[in-house]
This record gives sequence, C-alpha cells and structure tokens, in this order.
Amino acid sequence: MEFKSRPYMSFNQELTNDLTVRGPCRAEPFPRLSASLLCADALALGNDLATLEEAGIDYLHVDMADGHFVPLLGIGIEEAKRVRRATKVPFDVHLLVSNPDAWTTRVLNELSPSMVTFPAEATAHGYLLAQTIRQRGALAGVAINPGTSLSALEYLLPAVDQVLVMTTNPGFVRQTLIEGMIDKVARLREIIQSKGLEVRICVDGNVNFHNAPRMVAAGAELLVCGSSSVFDRSHGSIPAAVAALRACLDQPPKAQTNGRPLHGPHARHASREPRGKEAGGDDRFHVQSRRIVSEIGETLDLVDPAEVERLIGDLLDARRVFLFAVGRVLMALQCLGKRLNHLGIDCQVVGAMDEKPSGPGDLMLIASGSGESKLPVEIARLAKSKGARLALITSASESTIKSMSDTTVHLPCPTKNEPRRGVQSIQLMSTLFDQSLHIFGDVLALRIQHCKHLSSEAVWQRHANLE
Repeated sequence: MEFKSRPYMSFNQELTNDLTVRGPCRAEPFPRLSASLLCADALALGNDLATLEEAGIDYLHVDMADGHFVPLLGIGIEEAKRVRRATKVPFDVHLLVSNPDAWTTRVLNELSPSMVTFPAEATAHGYLLAQTIRQRGALAGVAINPGTSLSALEYLLPAVDQVLVMTTNPGFVRQTLIEGMIDKVARLREIIQSKGLEVRICVDGNVNFHNAPRMVAAGAELLVCGSSSVFDRSHGSIPAAVAALRACLDQPPKAQTNGRPLHGPHARHASREPRGKEAGGDDRFHVQSRRIVSEIGETLDLVDPAEVERLIGDLLDARRVFLFAVGRVLMALQCLGKRLNHLGIDCQVVGAMDEKPSGPGDLMLIASGSGESKLPVEIARLAKSKGARLALITSASESTIKSMSDTTVHLPCPTKNEPRRGVQSIQLMSTLFDQSLHIFGDVLALRIQHCKHLSSEAVWQRHANLE
C-alpha cells in the first residue's frame, strides 16, 4: 500500500492527528521515538517491522546516504518503497547526501514521508528546500553535524519544523555520545523559545538508556533509536526494549552532566534525586511532582514580558482595582489581591454584578482560562460601560472578554475550548492555569514592589497592619 501525500501541517497539528489515530496510549506524548532502519535485522526485516508497530514506535527513521556526504551507503529508495508497503508506521527520512535538492522530489513522490530532513552543510538553498518539502505535505527538518555551529540555523529556523542535532559523527559506527552535544541541544531549545517558534528538536547518535533521559532533559522531543536502545537484543524483544526505554524516560534525569548543570525546559525537575524506599524504582509521586513543577515553569517561560509590563502600568495607574474570577481561579486571584493591598494598591474582590461599582480611573482585572464563562463576560461588559479599564489574564487565544479588554496577559495552558494550546499538562481540567496564576501573581507583586521602591520590611509592616 502506497501512502498518499497529505496537506502540510505544523508539528503540533501532526501530533494531535497522530494521537487521534493511535489513541491516548500514554499520558505524556513526548519524547517520541523513531527507530533507525539501519539498525534493524536485514535478514528478518519483516518481523522487525511488525514488532516495531506492535511496540507503538512513532516513526521509522530512514537514513539515505550517498557514500559521499558520509562514508556509508544507506537505505535506497527502492528498498524503502518495499518497507513502505509493509508497514503503517510513518517515515522519518534523513538525507545524508551531498545534493539533497536532487533527492527530495523523488523521496516525496515515491515514499510519502511524514518528514524529510536535509543536512544544513549540504545545501545553499535551505529555505527553498524546506518550502518544497512543506508544500508536498511533509514536515521539513534540517540536520546539523557535531562540528556545525547553531549560528548556521539563525535565519533558517522559521522555515523548518524540526532540527536534527547529530550527537555523534554521522556515517561512522560504534561511536559514543559527544558530551558537548547535550549543551548544544539546550542552547538550541533556548534559541527556539526566545524566537517563539514551534520547532521540534530531534537527536541522533548513541541514544541509549543512560543518555536518552539527559537528551530529553536538555530539550529533545524526538529520539532516533538504534542498536543501543530499541534494537538492544539483551532485552529479548523489540517491544521489551521499547517499553524499557519509555520507562527510563519516565524517570527524572540526573541533575548534572559532566559536572555541569542541565539546561532546557525539563531541567527544572532534575535538581533532586527521588527519596524514600522507592528511590530506585517506580517513584511515581516524585516523578509526577517534578513534572507538575516543570509544567508551571514552562508556562511562565512563555509569558510575553511586554504584556506583563502593560498590566503593571495599569495596576499602578488605577484609582481602584477590582478583581473577578470564579472557582479555583478566584482563589489564585484573591492571593494576588492580598499582595496588591500589601503594596499599597486599593484592591477589592468583586463577587456580584451590583457590588462595588467601578468607573473612570478604575481597573477591572478578570482571570478566566477560557474567557467565555457567562458571568465574567457580563462583569466585563458592565465595567466597560461604566468607563473602567479592563485587564484580562487568560489561556484563550481568542475570547469574548479578550475582545473587550484593554490589556491581556496570556498564560499558555490547555483549556476546554483549546485542549492542545500551549504547554501540555498531565493534570486534570485546567489545573495548570490555576497553578500558574498563583506563581504569576507572586512574580507580578515582586515586580511592583521594585517599581514602587518598597523594602521587604515596609511590605511586611503593611501586611501586619492589614492582617
């Protein structure tokens, strides 16, 4: 069966669609695993393909090499076509060739891959090549060798969906991880986040049971797995090796790499070892607690500082500040109200439509994950009709309240209307929004304290007087 080319979609869309097909097989969809076909048993390839599919592998990594860009010959197109007909697992094609421009069209036409990755070092037309791949319905990736600087990607990042960081030298067998590549992945993640891009990081080279958690901690979201992990025959079978790798990735990584602290979005929960009788086993409490802390940190990392500064200006300029929210969000907003009162800002919580009417010079601050609940919408309309300014803290990309607000701060969390927006959470409902709002309020109060040049002692005295 030949796979048809599909319309281009971003990585987040592709992930959502894939989970819809495969079902919620595990709570955390990252990291995804791509099995390297070069490491499969050529004499029992059909059996390996079947067991990879049984194990729920996410992609098949197809290395196509020309013997020139790297000193080996990879999988040929005719061989790859036979594999394509034998399995439903999506193809992740990696072109290790000196002229990827000449290979790409045929690969797209004959293999219908989910993604195609070309080497940054082998083409002067990276933008055009990425555009060609995307127009044909695949995700575009660019690979960089260990000796290639991240600066080579500066202007190409907006054009691609994935960066493949080679963590060993491509084309040479039985290599060990180049330690500096862990830091390279972490720096790349920081660059991607600073640009606000949706670009996935993939790693390829000595992805084993020890190195994989460190790679993920640094920011890798797709792991190319070979003989030292998925095809590690000591586990007895491919499904057993895949299960062992996933279990390994569920555990928090070590806090140090080669004497240096980890960086990247997952490093926050790597600072402590599990404690207690289950320290060496399935310590789900500590794993999940670190994950929740990491989720909050990742959410706040994505907040736009310009939006925060505008909200601070509104708070400092307001004659009075009124707060409104419902449910658990209200508890977080009440904590912020206490903080603002301690900082000398007249702040009151609104509980009903007819209480504490606002007017010109006042600020109505509403917190709502979806921004569509009926009562907050009516409160917002009433405040605007009285001439008050309206500020909103929300997770929604668009909402009725946002359309009326003068200032909006986004906490990028999933909502009931946009379950795939922002940082993905293992928690129930919109819990991540409530938690992030608590910490956001504390950071906001700290910024206002600095703006008002208040000492900690002065704030403490205000607290004592009010309480």
